[in-house]
Amino acid sequence: MRMKLKKALCIILAAAMITATASACSKTADTSATEETVVVTDKSGEAVTTDDGKVVVEDVKTGTTKAVESTTKKGETTTKKGETTTAASTAKASTTAKATTKSSTTTAKKQESASTTKKATPSTTAAAQPIAIVLQKNGTAKCSSSNVTIQPASGTKAGIVFIDKGGDYLVTSSTDRWHGQIVIRLKNTESASVRFEDVTISNNLANVIKIIDTSISGERSFIETETSTGTAADDALRDEIKEISKQNSAPNVSLSFPTGTSSSFTTSANSYSGVIYNESKLTIKGNGSLKVAATKNANNAICSTKSVTIKNVSLSLSTDSAGSGAGRGIFSFSKVYLESGKLTINTDGDGIRCESFNMTGGSAGITSRSSDGVDADDAIILSGGTVNSMAVKSCYKVRRVNNTENGLTADGIRAGKNDTFAINGGTVTGEGKNITTVQPASKQPSITCRSVKAANTTEAKRALKFTIKSGSKTIKSSTTECIKFIYSSPSLSTSKSYTVTGSARTVSKDFSANVTFKKTVGDARVVANR
Repeated sequence: MRMKLKKALCIILAAAMITATASACSKTADTSATEETVVVTDKSGEAVTTDDGKVVVEDVKTGTTKAVESTTKKGETTTKKGETTTAASTAKASTTAKATTKSSTTTAKKQESASTTKKATPSTTAAAQPIAIVLQKNGTAKCSSSNVTIQPASGTKAGIVFIDKGGDYLVTSSTDRWHGQIVIRLKNTESASVRFEDVTISNNLANVIKIIDTSISGERSFIETETSTGTAADDALRDEIKEISKQNSAPNVSLSFPTGTSSSFTTSANSYSGVIYNESKLTIKGNGSLKVAATKNANNAICSTKSVTIKNVSLSLSTDSAGSGAGRGIFSFSKVYLESGKLTINTDGDGIRCESFNMTGGSAGITSRSSDGVDADDAIILSGGTVNSMAVKSCYKVRRVNNTENGLTADGIRAGKNDTFAINGGTVTGEGKNITTVQPASKQPSITCRSVKAANTTEAKRALKFTIKSGSKTIKSSTTECIKFIYSSPSLSTSKSYTVTGSARTVSKDFSANVTFKKTVGDARVVANR
């Protein structure tokens, strides 16, 4: 019995030793990176702390516990006395801290995102809903925005709608015809888009649309001054507008005409400053249509101190039939761009009078009954689309390029000047008394047909109906009898032979000449006076 009891005691003692050893090994494993203490953790593995925030640690040798203050450095928890906790506990604590931080960061980002989204929503909604302006009967209008001021019609004065801040605006009308004026007043750093939906506006005393750059000081009463063509007052008014054009910067304004809409602006004011007067970088666009009519001699359809760009819109411009020097379709002290859409101009003055005319697409039909089709100071550059210019004087005229055959360089342009008339693409036709010499460096061939006098005649050149042929095939004919006719098309080739014939009602016989190309410029001189 004693032997059995002794044996049992030995087994119990051995088990206790094994348990103690296992416990020690476990603690040793847990404290492989420590010398003195380990952090006491709960069932979830989190460090046990006291109410005052101290960490509970256990002495490995004695098994006693105590609460100590802790600091963190590079992911390791150390006691106030410099004792290091276990690497496992530190790693776990570090992981927990990182997870907490990540969670906190994620939450913050979500909150920030939610906050941003919440703030962005009203802005997006505002952009989708333009400020509404409704034109009403008797020269009145309605708008709830503080950006817009309305001056109702009174006596002989028409109503005025003032837009005094950049933004997006929509103009509609509850009346068939509104008598008044829309004035857009912006700083040169501002932009505005004004859309018109089936709006008809007329004004007997002033511009229908007036766009003012408020960065330029001074009143603009001279803009609406009544004047007559060729008078000193007319010249003074032109000089005033030209002075404003010298400013380098300007607001950006677009007048838009949405798909399916039709609008018109008309004025009977006898003012040089146009139905549309503009001091901005102006774009007229949209897939709808706009008719602009000036019904008095001195007025232009569009008068602009800065550039005018036309996109997509169907734009018709007309001025009164009042003889030479009448109002122009577009009068700009800067550039005119036609990028797309349809432009129709019918006037007694110049169709387009500008610094330069650049066309890359769309179509243009320009008719001047008494003056020039396109009259540019510096350049006419045609690169695409279809354009036809018919004029009593020059159908295409660049003022700083010599329009005669004398004093030209080998390339056909005046020495010392960079100004040019270039045809680089598209279909181009023109009929008139004169045509500026096309630059031979143009990328697309063109043929100019000229009516010339016989050497032994003193009578004036006879206007002819020109026809360009390739063999027996007719390539193109002028629509009227003219002194000069120009045609350019991608189908023309400098490697082919062409013949030009010219006939007149007073001549029963056709006269012809072969086309001779100098680079891309073909020239055919048809002797009409025989």
